[in-house]
Amino acid sequence: FRSSILTSRFQFLVQCGLHGVRWLSDIPYVRKHELIVRYSRASGPGGQHVNKTETKVDMRVRLDEICMPKEVRQRLVEQQRGRINKQGELVVVSMEHRDRQKNYNDCVDKLAEAIKTAQIVPEVRNMNSKTKGDFNMHRLEDKRRNQAKKQARRASIE
Repeated sequence: FRSSILTSRFQFLVQCGLHGVRWLSDIPYVRKHELIVRYSRASGPGGQHVNKTETKVDMRVRLDEICMPKEVRQRLVEQQRGRINKQGELVVVSMEHRDRQKNYNDCVDKLAEAIKTAQIVPEVRNMNSKTKGDFNMHRLEDKRRNQAKKQARRASIE
């Protein structure tokens, strides 16, 4: 499965004319210069350290600038619509750790996971089968049998 993704990614890069461009190894389709990274002061506990250092990482990627297949982009927009702002940027924020580099790596992991999830083609379900109707029919038959069984018990008591 992984090799098919890499092969299709390579073919797509050749189509876009981007063969030989350096990529961030963990994030598919994203080149390093396409990332917009900002650092700011994180909130929460941490005392004086939190007040003095800018450890919060705000990582953004403009979806229009990323060279990725349309289907993957559509799934990404659909799955991550809460993280996409009005400018069309996918925004990922991390302030879990006290260290800036750990928060940066966390943002890279989150962004990579979002894109890798969007790469997976969802399975098409066959809605033509009548399994739901068959199940409901069998369930109703079982209910009728149980009802008749209980009515027979009542009749024998009275």
